Amino acid sequence: MGLGALAHVVMIVFLLSVMLSVGLETTGRAILAAGRNTRFLARALVANLVVVPLLGVLIARAFPLPRGLAIALLLLAGAPGAPLSVGFTTRVREDLPLAAALHLILTAAAIVVSPLLFWFMLPAQAHVTLPVAPILRYVLLLLALPLVAGRLIQARAPAAAAWLRRPTRVVAALTLPAFILATLGARREATRAIGGTAIVAVLVLILLGLLAGWLAGGPRRGTRQIVACATSMRNTALCLLLAVQAYPGQGVDVGVAAFSALMVPPSMLLSLFEGRRRKRLAAAAPAAPAPA
Repeated sequence: MGLGALAHVVMIVFLLSVMLSVGLETTGRAILAAGRNTRFLARALVANLVVVPLLGVLIARAFPLPRGLAIALLLLAGAPGAPLSVGFTTRVREDLPLAAALHLILTAAAIVVSPLLFWFMLPAQAHVTLPVAPILRYVLLLLALPLVAGRLIQARAPAAAAWLRRPTRVVAALTLPAFILATLGARREATRAIGGTAIVAVLVLILLGLLAGWLAGGPRRGTRQIVACATSMRNTALCLLLAVQAYPGQGVDVGVAAFSALMVPPSMLLSLFEGRRRKRLAAAAPAAPAPA
């Protein structure tokens, strides 16, 4: 169950606009500094690469799932770096470098660590080889290139960068719901197909991942939101590629598509709640005194 051509185009535009916006609005030093925030990154990596995979194994054993759906759940639990998660954290403006650094690191972790996780988590007869070349193309063309382009524009043409910031934010804000709408029919069909038991198992993994990320995000609510969304939303694009290549006709792709539908509402609700909370706090804050 793949995505249509329109959905692929919208996803590419979304990722390009988000990463370009990050490059236009943050400095290279800020992103590098965020990447050196070892405590924050260690907590986020433990949540994504230890806690969620362990939860996936426990849930797959606790629920009576068909083999294809169990494999889908395990693949998702071992695949961090969801592209969509960036769209739910870009409004945390003060922590934008952290969000960008975390997404890049989790995507790199999917290349290095996910094969080891799959080897331990999947049944022996279901082991899979990770397609490294498509992942590297994704990282270079859709993440690194627009990020570097935004930084270069900001450094060499500040006026152009200032003009481009708002349009790129608008494009990113519009393409995220457009992608969700473009894939809504396929996601609904997949959710109906997996049945009630599998839906409960998937929701348990998503909500526990959200909680684990929130707890791992540190004392500030902004960083908690970033890690919570990044942890609960798994790399469904990678898992769908694996499902199609390694498990054709086994229902793994249907499980991945259903997860991609169910993982969006919790992060969306958290993002909306935190956004309104920040607005209320900003409105209640005392105004700065006028200059004498």
